[in-house]
Amino acid sequence: MENYRAVVPQEGSKASLRAIGFIGQQCLLLGLVAGLALGLGWVSRFLFVVLLPGIVIGLLAGAVIGFFGLISQGWTPIVKRVSLGLGILVGFLVLQVVDDFHHVTSFRQQIALAVYADSGADGEVLGDEEMEFFARGADEVLAKSMKESVGSTGPVARWLHRADGGIRTFGSWERRRVIPVGRTFTILFLLFDLSVSYWFGLRVLERIKLNSEESDREGDVLDGDVPDLQDEGEEDQGSAR
Repeated sequence: MENYRAVVPQEGSKASLRAIGFIGQQCLLLGLVAGLALGLGWVSRFLFVVLLPGIVIGLLAGAVIGFFGLISQGWTPIVKRVSLGLGILVGFLVLQVVDDFHHVTSFRQQIALAVYADSGADGEVLGDEEMEFFARGADEVLAKSMKESVGSTGPVARWLHRADGGIRTFGSWERRRVIPVGRTFTILFLLFDLSVSYWFGLRVLERIKLNSEESDREGDVLDGDVPDLQDEGEEDQGSAR
């Protein structure tokens, strides 16, 4: 009875440690994906290629999940797929947040340059302080514009406004190339982008699984080819007798 009581706490502590480790791995996965998406979103201000950010996010999420599945327990196939989808959703959400930041920043700069030009200035390059000065009231103008365009204000309204503009394909934020297909087809394309990202993540998971299985089979073959020297020595002794 005492031995049973001693075993139960040990098993419970092991399960708790496994759960804590699994949660930590999930947090690390989301953190890595969010960090990558933040970097990709920041670069998209200057350079953007359609579908590329989603593909990169899917590849990273698949690689991280596949690695965790090799080194720890709890990563069943269904858990891997759900975690992959969750990681990709977090990555795309971060991309949209950074896009919204670029939207607001670019609008403020345009207002500042317009006010600066109307003031009859000599056309010198504006510094940060001058830009902030001439951009006063830009937030109210943007909110009014979103109210007239979408019917509401805030980040969601700005996202819908960008969706109304069409599908962004190439170029920087200021000189981006857009396919004007309307809000509905832009949202459908976003779902397609998510599907492509998820597909690439699944391909990485399958490749890691196949490589692991091949390594296990090679290890089994090598273990089977090793001769049992002790048995051979006993047979030699028996034949000598």
